[in-house]
Amino acid sequence: MNMIKKHTIPFILFFWLFVVNSPAWASQEVISLNIPASVISKIVRDVLPVQLDIHSEMVVGELAVMKVEDIQFDDQHVSCVVGIAGKNLQLVTELMGNSVKMKVGNIEVNFRCNVVIRFDRTSQTLFIRPVVLNNARNEIESSADISAMIMALLNGREFPVSLDKLEPIVFRASNKTIVVNNLLSDIQVSKEGLLFKLIPSIKNLHHSK
Repeated sequence: MNMIKKHTIPFILFFWLFVVNSPAWASQEVISLNIPASVISKIVRDVLPVQLDIHSEMVVGELAVMKVEDIQFDDQHVSCVVGIAGKNLQLVTELMGNSVKMKVGNIEVNFRCNVVIRFDRTSQTLFIRPVVLNNARNEIESSADISAMIMALLNGREFPVSLDKLEPIVFRASNKTIVVNNLLSDIQVSKEGLLFKLIPSIKNLHHSK
């Protein structure tokens, strides 16, 4: 207990003198936080499968992202292999002026793509846009047409991912409470992973004894 007090008091003084009273914080200096590729890969694995809302007049049924593998980062985009599963799929075509649904059933499509990301600061939404790099590899040879349609539905289309507000960091010392709020201002791709840009704001709350 004495050791905890010994290290806690100097830390509080350091935080107060060099962080709270620092002009860099007052000027809303941006903090860069890099999330490594290995962590991003684990997060993606834990989130999957993800249902896709395709809103297509040509394909009816359920589509879901089942796997995202071989994730590679560079300065501009992310490259990966995506596995899509379709369930109860139907193709909608026109025959003599009438819409006809052709039953396809279930299907699995795997393809490599680049992923371009865009972050909207106002809505705190991350937009993910896949760009297909090669033809889909399909386990069912007779379903090549539906594979091409699925790739066309996903290719170049933005999918929104809403992000929750970051929890504030709270420090308490004596009769003061320091609340550090962080606003996510941007998300960028780097060679190491994803780079999060944060803008901190500090509130100093005084409490009467």
